[in-house]
Amino acid sequence: MGWGGARSGAGKKPAKRANLLGIDGAKRERGPELPPAESQEDRAALREPPDDMTAGEQKAWRRWAPVAIERDTLTRGTVAGFRELCSRMAQVEALDRMTVSDLAGALELLRERRNWGRELNASLKDFHLTAFGKPETSGKPKAAVNPFAAKFG
Repeated sequence: MGWGGARSGAGKKPAKRANLLGIDGAKRERGPELPPAESQEDRAALREPPDDMTAGEQKAWRRWAPVAIERDTLTRGTVAGFRELCSRMAQVEALDRMTVSDLAGALELLRERRNWGRELNASLKDFHLTAFGKPETSGKPKAAVNPFAAKFG
């Protein structure tokens, strides 16, 4: 005899899910697929940076915009965030070019650089422009599916 009573997900599964339930609980047919959010012309216009950006920000925009457009993370709706990313990148590059003569100033500069670098990396992750999560391969060979296949072939 079984233990525990009814379990979530138990029971006969529906044959097909053609009908969807709306928010009000009424069944509705699946609607037509939505058109792409942006046309090719809109995407091409995003390759060039806005005119009111500094030279360092425009350089970062021209470097990363094609990659972000390809990954569908730079759209008309995300331009403000991408501007912030380019601004942060220009600030970090300017910070890297700074020189300090005293030790206390150098330590403060290193702290600022570390904090700004973290924020820059977070912004790059938002637009899928840097690694995220664990790597797919660790460099170690995968174990054989059949442990005896490696020994006895």
